[in-house]
Amino acid sequence: MQTETVTIGEKQWQVSVAVTRQELANGLSGLESMPDGAGMLFNLGNERAVQVTTEAMLFSIDIIFISVALQ
Repeated sequence: MQTETVTIGEKQWQVSVAVTRQELANGLSGLESMPDGAGMLFNLGNERAVQVTTEAMLFSIDIIFISVALQ
């Protein structure tokens, strides 16, 4: 999986970029933890409604949605 740096304001995160159907479906499931300053970016390819489930998560997460217009 590809990694990128995401910058919002003065904050930066090193993220894994989920693009393939399998990466999008698996997400963070199965990981025991995630270090501070890290995350996962789900590139859906276009704006659309999504359903997010966290039932297989082993730790708490924050979720944000960013539009093409970065809003």
